Amino acid sequence: WHELCAAGLDRLDGVETLTAADGLRVRRYICAQHVAAEPKDVADAASGEAPPDWLFSPPEPEPEPPRPLAPSRPEEGDPPVRSPLDGLPTRRFRRGLLLHALLQRLPEIPADRRADWGLAYLTRTAPGWADPEALVDEALGVLAHPGLAAAFGPGSRAEVPIVGVVGGQAVAGQVDRLAVLDDRVIVLDYKTNRPPPATEGETAAAYLRQMAIYRAALRAIYPGREVACALVWTDGARVMQLSDAALDRWAPA
Repeated sequence: WHELCAAGLDRLDGVETLTAADGLRVRRYICAQHVAAEPKDVADAASGEAPPDWLFSPPEPEPEPPRPLAPSRPEEGDPPVRSPLDGLPTRRFRRGLLLHALLQRLPEIPADRRADWGLAYLTRTAPGWADPEALVDEALGVLAHPGLAAAFGPGSRAEVPIVGVVGGQAVAGQVDRLAVLDDRVIVLDYKTNRPPPATEGETAAAYLRQMAIYRAALRAIYPGREVACALVWTDGARVMQLSDAALDRWAPA
């Protein structure tokens, strides 16, 4: 940048070179004012009117902003977890977390390398895991689901923050997977350590409300595009597409 400044000064008239107290050479550009400023008569701005009362009154207190909606922490609370007596719950929970991690990372790996990469990942993060091949197969099965190809395709993203305003209330959350296409938006949320319901009608209200809030926020962000929502149950790697009818019941006002 020093050379650029020097080159620019070389093209200007009125540049003088000085020697500073420490011996350094300093170049100074002089731009003298040749035209005198015209004086202006400033009229007395004061008037005979009394100032308004509000000028001497303290301001009204600022209203408290509403607490943002956090879709991942719905008011209904999480549904109950699987019973501790139901066969090694700690392992089941760990399995869900590992599957969640695979679903987050595998889409970024070329398809022909995903199986090997997944096994290597489990070897590093969960050494001694009894069935790494089965876990990787479950993750690959989700990625290969016919209805989710676009959700894991090019341009899709993992762990995407969602911020917006729904029904006059701020929304702040994070979706596990988001794909924005020309005509639609696909949003996935992974559920771990839960007994997956058999049908959409048996799905916990907390989850439906969560996805309904995401849908409303994404509709506002991407107007004119269909928003498709699905839950991916990592306990068994099941995919549940959520209908508009199910989400409409829990849509924010």
